[in-house]
Amino acid sequence: MTEQQQTAKGITILRLNQVKDRTGLSRSTIYDRMNPHSPRHDPSFPVQVELGASSVGWVASEIDVWLSSRISANRSAVGKVPQTKESEQVPPLKPERTDPKVDVEAPDPHETDIATVRQFLENEIKRGTTSIIYPEVMASIHLWEDKPADRAAIAKILETITKTSHAENGVLLSSIVHGPKGRNSRPADAFFDLAKSLGYTFGNLEDFVKEQTKCLYEFYENPANKTKGRIIWLQVKDRIRLTRQGSF
Repeated sequence: MTEQQQTAKGITILRLNQVKDRTGLSRSTIYDRMNPHSPRHDPSFPVQVELGASSVGWVASEIDVWLSSRISANRSAVGKVPQTKESEQVPPLKPERTDPKVDVEAPDPHETDIATVRQFLENEIKRGTTSIIYPEVMASIHLWEDKPADRAAIAKILETITKTSHAENGVLLSSIVHGPKGRNSRPADAFFDLAKSLGYTFGNLEDFVKEQTKCLYEFYENPANKTKGRIIWLQVKDRIRLTRQGSF
């Protein structure tokens, strides 16, 4: 069965990988959006269609409508730009940057958002997750990657969480938050700058991230698992996870 199917009536059916590409969401986030028991449940997100005994898909037009509604809601939240008199001098607007770097000064993050993101990261670590991309973390508090203000906000939140986890437990909690998935996926440069400011020294960036991720897993894992052998890196579907040998 192909990734995308066209029915006789012209309805396009998307498979999971196509929905991921179309929305920018991960597999777990997509299913969380449809799960009424998940804190990330979105009742407006399209429900999959059963295509067979073990095959499902999504109606492409419904996905597009959902994306349009998210864009409209996002733009509405920005509000209207107030009009100014001709006599008032308005400083020229700076062109918006298109790269993923933070380019807007964010206000101090709300304690509730900090707590929510920290809980989200801790839950992922307890599951053995070794990397999660920024949009998934931002979605936990309804932030959008394409908004500079939201990127600045998540950067401050992660910095606050990391400083706190370092002071409390000697671990860098944001070391599992990476850029786009790929062979060289790793945290943003700001993470390494922060680590240096906290007194960490390192040469190879990938080795440092791997070491810090392992420290996180050892700190948060179930104590009962710590007698089950050495830690191993295990490929599970589209993610790499940490586990004790023979206990996954």
